Amino acid sequence: MGNVINFRPRSRPSRQLAKQWLSLNISAFPNMQEDIGPNLFYGWRFVRGHDGVVYFANCIEPGISKQEFYEFLKSECSK
Repeated sequence: MGNVINFRPRSRPSRQLAKQWLSLNISAFPNMQEDIGPNLFYGWRFVRGHDGVVYFANCIEPGISKQEFYEFLKSECSK
C-alpha cells in the first residue's frame, strides 16, 4: 500500500497572504527564462503560463499577475 499524504487545505496560505508576502519581499516581477521558478512561499513560485504571462502561483489557486501585484502595491501604499 502506498504512502498516505495528509493534505490540509486550511494550512496553506491564502492568495491574499501570498500578495502580502510578495509586497514585502519582491520589488518587481522577474523576467523569467525558465517556465517554473523555485519555491518561494509555501509552494508559491513564479511560473510562466501558456499565454507567456508570468504569474506568482501555487498551481491550486488562480495565479497573481504582474498587473494585479502592482495594483495591490498601489492600494497598500495609499493606506
